[in-house]
Amino acid sequence: MPEHNKTHSARPSPNAAVAWALIDKLREGIVQLDAQGRIELINKAACELFGGDGNALYGQAWEAVCDHCMSNGRRYAPGQSPIRQALSDNRERRIEGDRFVGLDGISRVVSYDCLPVADDQASGMVISFVDVTADLLTEQLHTWEASILTLMSGGARLSALIEAILNGLDVLTPGGQSALVLSDSSSQPGKAIFTVSLTARACDDLLRESTELSGKSSGDVWPVRDDAGRLLAKLYCPGFSQLEDGQRERRVLERAVSLVRLALEQDQVHRTREDSDRRFQQLAEQVSEVFWLTQRDGTLLYVSPAFERIWGVPVATLYQQPWVWVDCVVADDRDRVIKAQALQSGGHYQLEYRISRPDGGIRWIEDLAFPVKDDAGQVIRIVGTARDITARKSAEQRIDGLLSDLRRSNDELQSFAAIVSHDLQEPLRKIQMFSERLQRDTEHLGTQQIHFLVRMQQAAVRMRNLIQALLRYAQLSAIDEPQQPVDLDRLLDEVLADLELRLNEAGARIVRKPLPQIQGYSSQWRQVLLNLLGNALKFRRPAVALEVAIHTEISNDNHLQLIVADNGLGFDVTKNPNLFKPFYRVGQSPDVEGTGIGLAIVEKIVHQHGLTIRVESTPNRGSRFIIEWPEDAGKPMGTRHWTVP
Repeated sequence: MPEHNKTHSARPSPNAAVAWALIDKLREGIVQLDAQGRIELINKAACELFGGDGNALYGQAWEAVCDHCMSNGRRYAPGQSPIRQALSDNRERRIEGDRFVGLDGISRVVSYDCLPVADDQASGMVISFVDVTADLLTEQLHTWEASILTLMSGGARLSALIEAILNGLDVLTPGGQSALVLSDSSSQPGKAIFTVSLTARACDDLLRESTELSGKSSGDVWPVRDDAGRLLAKLYCPGFSQLEDGQRERRVLERAVSLVRLALEQDQVHRTREDSDRRFQQLAEQVSEVFWLTQRDGTLLYVSPAFERIWGVPVATLYQQPWVWVDCVVADDRDRVIKAQALQSGGHYQLEYRISRPDGGIRWIEDLAFPVKDDAGQVIRIVGTARDITARKSAEQRIDGLLSDLRRSNDELQSFAAIVSHDLQEPLRKIQMFSERLQRDTEHLGTQQIHFLVRMQQAAVRMRNLIQALLRYAQLSAIDEPQQPVDLDRLLDEVLADLELRLNEAGARIVRKPLPQIQGYSSQWRQVLLNLLGNALKFRRPAVALEVAIHTEISNDNHLQLIVADNGLGFDVTKNPNLFKPFYRVGQSPDVEGTGIGLAIVEKIVHQHGLTIRVESTPNRGSRFIIEWPEDAGKPMGTRHWTVP
């Protein structure tokens, strides 16, 4: 045991020597004072704590070893320190967080226990000291960092963040060594933008002296860099390089550099976001639709000026009363809108509803919303648009009215056609029946009477064909089923089989190429092919063998064309503008059989499929009937562009 640790007893007992040898190894500082406050015993940890040598400290008065201060840094009045009071009243004391400035000039935060001792020979006190400077600093750093991060999460501006960082440094680095300057080296090189405890002139002098920065901290200058190593700022601490023991200050400054970097990065994020918001607002204010933005819980963040024009309510009122827009919704639509709002945090929604403006006007609104999600897929915002669709709704109502009238007219036409067909065909059946009876008894009829009878029968047949054709024409609008795939090749086979006898009699030659599959109504397309081929048979040239070509082509603008061409009589297109009208007959020739309804039926079927039909014809050279599909109507299934087999 070192000489300076011996008790005042000239010959300590063996047990006491062992005990003090153990005490000398403790990490706590142990000091024994006599009744006058002089040091009798002090272990190694206490010597290090107060920065002195044991031999020199032995016998010294306590006050000569250190400056004893309160936790706030103020010195105790003479004789008023807890240690002097414990010596005076012989009572135990435990003190937390007093400051001791030792012989080495270093300030430490210490917690200690005062234990009075007394025996027959002497009295005094044993004090155990624990250096809590590091623990306290860690706690202070955590508190400081937490306060800065709280400011950041609250969206504090850069000036407020830097002020809080530098004020914290001023508290955490005692002795006036926390005077700092932050210089923005990227945008304002050589100019201080934040200062603490330095005059403007002192800042300028310091900045002139510190013009170069290395990649590491050096002396009074601490660089702040981003992940890529780019210099964001300079942090200055005048006098830091002269400190003999700067471990505390270094630890604090390293935290300060980290916080400053976070503050600068957040400021950049704020600036980018503000720039984006400004561009968004400029765009939103120029369009006629309402742009709106809310938090996930429905809190309104932004609404464009178009709201006031459409709703007739000031935008300022909406910010003050966020649900005023719902109050404007017509009562019959309001529950549906409120339910959609309650579910909006989960995803998209699209609504159409009516609002009642303050001036009494009713407007139709189309409201579309969709969520904005973070990187984790969580909804953080709801963005939407609302537009006035009153004009569209009015047009839809007019169209619905017209369609309703058209359906009613078609129904009436169907009924009329059925009635007319029945009422007209019944007398015709009787005419035909009685004429047939007369024809069986022709021996009592003269030649002229027999001629009249034949003419009457022919007229009755033509009348019956005309009535049936009218009925077919009227019934074309009666199909109320979805279109199905139609194999034109198969239909053409069936039509040619039906017309086989007539084609053979006419000596007709059919030239065909494979046809594609389309969307439509099979029965109607069968009628189209039947009527066009029948038309070619009726209007053929007597001395020329009939030839009919049936194929598809692709137009220059990528439209499918179905072409039925013949080498028949042909006609002057310019003189027959009503070719596809009911009962129209080219040249009105009585020698050509037919009702004049066939091409009218073809045109109606083609139009019902959304297609067009036209004819090209030259007298005595033939005709070409061309059915053309729009670019996207009825294309072969599974294809994007027309392909001709």
